[in-house]
Amino acid sequence: MNLTSKTDNRPRRRIRRALTTGVACMMLTGLSLTAVYSVGLSGKPEPADTTAPVTDSILKHVQTAQRKTPEAIESVAVELPDDAQTVLLSYADGLALAQAQLADAKAFLRRAFSVEIFADGTQYKAVLVEGTVADALAKAGVAIGEDDLVFPALDTQLHRGTPITVRRVQVKTRTQETPLPFGTKIVENGELAAGESRVVTEGVEGVKQTVYKDRFADGTLLDTVLASETVTKPAVDAVLEIGTGRTGKLDSYRNTDSVISELSLPADVTLDANGVPTNYQYVIEGDATAYTGDPATSTGRTPMPGHIAVDPREIPYGTEMYIVSADGSIVYGYAIAADTGGFIYTTDRLVDLYMDNEQMCDDWGVRPVRIYVL
Repeated sequence: MNLTSKTDNRPRRRIRRALTTGVACMMLTGLSLTAVYSVGLSGKPEPADTTAPVTDSILKHVQTAQRKTPEAIESVAVELPDDAQTVLLSYADGLALAQAQLADAKAFLRRAFSVEIFADGTQYKAVLVEGTVADALAKAGVAIGEDDLVFPALDTQLHRGTPITVRRVQVKTRTQETPLPFGTKIVENGELAAGESRVVTEGVEGVKQTVYKDRFADGTLLDTVLASETVTKPAVDAVLEIGTGRTGKLDSYRNTDSVISELSLPADVTLDANGVPTNYQYVIEGDATAYTGDPATSTGRTPMPGHIAVDPREIPYGTEMYIVSADGSIVYGYAIAADTGGFIYTTDRLVDLYMDNEQMCDDWGVRPVRIYVL
């Protein structure tokens, strides 16, 4: 079996080695045994490219075999550099087989090398013939956690002079609770006067729980990962009613575009820039009073702002009018003669205007008006 040292391509000279079946040992001519190699063969085919380290037990076994059965020892040559006086081989060096059959096998010397490992503030050392980063860590007894960072990667094939760095990663979980703002649901309520509002349901803030995972490498924060978000308490929206009804106060109609009457202006009636009808028959001027609360009208129409009381002898039932205060500050609006006013027997009032409430009637009092008969 040829034992060839794969060190470099320089001229080589030969020294002697002794080889037993499955075991090789190196000897300098005339000197004692220096190192022993196990090649993993016991007279049976083994997997190709097998490399095995030297052990004390193998060394002892070969030395015993030499003494007892020298005829079983086959002298073989190993080529070494010309300047090599003595080849000192480590127990970690290996002998690899290129073929599985012993008779045809060629053995190649693989010299061991050391790898420096930096982990946990300590420098470790692993000696191996070949292997990956994971192999070196295993030999040095450096355990790797699931989250630890290793440079180079665990499956990287090692070469002489390649350092290995292990950074211990600790994952810390933290939980943060943040308030969830509530919204506001707006509901229109015609029973509330315009401009008024009422809280029906108070809003309640919710709570959101956020879980983060902070990764620390040797005490230094690497990154933060959002693990989960959970709404542990839903927010409850506030419910706010907004009034769309009449205000119930006469002053709210003063010098505005709002009218007191709830009747819609007919499409064929138009108003000019001053809010006065452009198409009417004639104008009546006089005093007007106000009333409210009657359950019915003389004509059967529903009592409401816009259905007014008149002296039917002067203004027939069903007459359509547009009424504005004499000073133009308050617009009663479109009205229909629908009821008989009690004033016809006691005063000379022109009309009695229906209002929403007593307060508006009191505020109106007796007020001069201009009536545009449509």
